[in-house]
Amino acid sequence: MTGQPPGTSSRAVLRPANHRRAGMPRHHGHEPEAGGVFPPGTDFVYRQAGPTMLSRLVAMWRRRRRLSLVAAGDICVDKYAAHSRTFPGGQAFNFAVHASRLGARTRLAGCVGTDFWGDWLLDRAAVAGIDAALCERRAGQSFITTVDHSAAGERRFIVEDEGATGGWGVSDTVLLAAREDADLLFLTPWARAGIRLSLARTMGRPFIAFDCMSLDNAASLPAELPFVDFAFVPLGTAHDELTLVRRVISAGPPIVVVTRGERGSAVYSRGELVSERAPDATTVVDTLGAGDGFAAAFCMTYLETGDISLAHAAATARAGRVCAHMGGTQGPRGEWDAPARRSRAARDGAG
Repeated sequence: MTGQPPGTSSRAVLRPANHRRAGMPRHHGHEPEAGGVFPPGTDFVYRQAGPTMLSRLVAMWRRRRRLSLVAAGDICVDKYAAHSRTFPGGQAFNFAVHASRLGARTRLAGCVGTDFWGDWLLDRAAVAGIDAALCERRAGQSFITTVDHSAAGERRFIVEDEGATGGWGVSDTVLLAAREDADLLFLTPWARAGIRLSLARTMGRPFIAFDCMSLDNAASLPAELPFVDFAFVPLGTAHDELTLVRRVISAGPPIVVVTRGERGSAVYSRGELVSERAPDATTVVDTLGAGDGFAAAFCMTYLETGDISLAHAAATARAGRVCAHMGGTQGPRGEWDAPARRSRAARDGAG
């Protein structure tokens, strides 16, 4: 059946995903082939011989321990040229920081240079309570981006210089480490995992989330999608939303989250629209990192509750808070600025 998770063996049957509603299903008919009607607002999972998403959540709840995750992908320096400010960034870094602040035991896998900025990025990860032991260092410059903003706060990347980190990809060692003891593995395209992502999955764990970034100019879908549970897809200008969702779901992910920028977001489960929300009202200062905070809050809340509506609400609120200040993870205390000011000479020397 199209979109059935990898590693399953029996015919899929749709059931309510929330065990608290298991005795009171809100749908009619039990199989897609029977012409059942599945209204928005209900979350469904596949019932199969292997572990379902529900059974995996129940197993995690029974352990009653702090969630553990690995975030793999880009780690970079975001330079706001017009504001003379610098922030640690990158999708993987931002996701890890937000997840750590939400209570997860977080490990970061990425690559930084041996320059001042590499030291600074790893230091910032430690300040956020993130274990960066899985990160690699390569001789040379770290990944540096130059960021500009529109009058409405929309971020634009002017220059993206990968430096010595160009071509880095997540190692098999990291994927196997995530398989051993992580509840969630989050990846970005910069992780370059491809079909090697299959190494990270055994007996239904860990959950895997993937940020597709823009698919506007993509000739084909990311090779990681058949192994993914949550796919985060920004809606660009070149796609009709429903067509895009069907295309992504056909590759495998049971849950697809579409972010629409100022028009909010939507969550699809097995091809059905199950949740749709407008952005939280806020004064937008900077949209950089909003999607990363959104993804972290969605994944964390879903893994803790199994409820898509709650996860979507938490994600929307988190994204709104990120947009209210500068930097992808900057808080109201300005915790990232001081180290950069203390090392102004080294920063200027790094270009």
